[in-house]
Amino acid sequence: KVGRANVMLSYTWSYTLGEVVDSLTEYCSSRSLNPRKTYVWICFLCINQHRVQEAVDAGETVPFEQFAEEFSHRVRSIGHILALIGSWREPKYVTRAWCIYELYVAIAEGCRLEIIMPSVQSQDFLKALHGDEKDCEEMWHSIQSANVEKAEASIASDKENILRLVEQGPGVATLNQTVRRKLQLWFCDVAESAARRLQQERNFCSWTAQEMGKVSFKIGKLLVDFFELSRLEKIAEDWIAVLRNKGCTSSCLYGWFVCQRSYARLWLGGQVCKEDLEEAYSLAIKHKERHLEMKVLFIWGVHLASKGQVKEGIRKLEQAALITDIICEWKEVSLVSWLGLLHSMHRKCGIETQKMDEVKRVLTKSGALRSPCNASMLMHLAYLHAVRGEMDAANETCSVAWQILTDTGSLHTTLGAGCAAVKGWILAKSGNVDEGLRLCTNAYDELCKSGQLKTTYGVYSIGALAYVKDLRGDIEGVRSLQQQAHFFMHALGVVPILQLGPEDFYEELTGCECDSDAGDDKLEFIEAPVKQLPVDYHLSCRCSNAQEDDQCGPLVTV
Repeated sequence: KVGRANVMLSYTWSYTLGEVVDSLTEYCSSRSLNPRKTYVWICFLCINQHRVQEAVDAGETVPFEQFAEEFSHRVRSIGHILALIGSWREPKYVTRAWCIYELYVAIAEGCRLEIIMPSVQSQDFLKALHGDEKDCEEMWHSIQSANVEKAEASIASDKENILRLVEQGPGVATLNQTVRRKLQLWFCDVAESAARRLQQERNFCSWTAQEMGKVSFKIGKLLVDFFELSRLEKIAEDWIAVLRNKGCTSSCLYGWFVCQRSYARLWLGGQVCKEDLEEAYSLAIKHKERHLEMKVLFIWGVHLASKGQVKEGIRKLEQAALITDIICEWKEVSLVSWLGLLHSMHRKCGIETQKMDEVKRVLTKSGALRSPCNASMLMHLAYLHAVRGEMDAANETCSVAWQILTDTGSLHTTLGAGCAAVKGWILAKSGNVDEGLRLCTNAYDELCKSGQLKTTYGVYSIGALAYVKDLRGDIEGVRSLQQQAHFFMHALGVVPILQLGPEDFYEELTGCECDSDAGDDKLEFIEAPVKQLPVDYHLSCRCSNAQEDDQCGPLVTV
């Protein structure tokens, strides 16, 4: 039977007919679709390839632009694309120029896009999730290396024409990043769906729960790369509940999920629970899991810094750095970058050129340069340049960060709005007040609409908007924003690392226990070397003028 196509297959001609049929059969079966009513447009069946060759031999070639327009029209009219990935270990799909281009057109046209593979590959993929991480990492990196410039085409002129169209349109970098993100999120979707299916189908014991939890933990690690932190938080929450129900709260895996939840909340600008950090750290010590210990200390350090306790934040990050020296030769990009940033901020940006150069060097050489998290750190670096009066460097660094957010589709996120506020502040400080006001207003409005104003990034946007309004002489507007900022800062218990507001905007909150500028005469630190930390070790920080324990009590209890 024939009928109007309701899906279009995107594939490489190197696949066997059996792989194509098996994949389409698996697609219908897994979605409870009637194969007799699922009509698939496949080029080798719908376009007479002999007639194409005859036309080529006769010199009757169709201009590539016309062909591309017809192709785009077909994609739009069908509106549903199936991308056949083939072997998940070595996906040939990402090595073909036409496949990458087809995938991008489907995304750009807003079509429904699903990625499929043969049933044998699906089963092998699920086994790999339970086994060695190296297999999944190899596939992950092969997708990460997808590059339309390096891809191949049967006809050399096709690739040249595709590249020309790409350059005229989105650009190679944007196309590559869009396709990579889509494929890698599919990877996460499949893995997450498989773990959820196992969780629902089995009346599992505590051992099985931990085995399935390991799969979800691996998914969480992948989601971090895309700043898909709401999903990460949800997965961590679900598995924390499962492991609690199965009596597995003393397991190392439980500590990792608590760590992942804290990481998600930290970067989403929400509340990080000190008790969660203490619990995860205790489990790391108990199981002698140094990687978990390092991760917890990293989160703890950034969290303390975001609450204005910059000295303590630095100490935690330095402890994490010591652990990386013990367990491996490398330090995480985020760890090195945050250490450099906080050192620079704590010294009031006076003589920390070396630290700033180190941060930029690490971020530039990082394979994860084009990640939203690194874009955030670059925005912090741009802020430091601006504070030092280096406006050209600030704008240049800001532009790099902005392009990363654009390429990774992260502009319309909480992080994206926070970075927009920083960019608006830098532009206003550079003299472009109108554009700065537009960006800061948009960031503020977007966070209001998404309900994310009561976050660290929300406080950034309030301060930046107040700064621009102050330049405009809008005293009432500044006062109103100041009241709002102080309310949120008190509620969150934070003093923003990036103080974007006008002079004296944060004045009421300085001088308390979370004052990053408190001198050594006001703060007393009691600390043991990290390598000798006992389980019951207490780290406390008290202000000399404290009157009540609940105001300036122990900051950390491990």
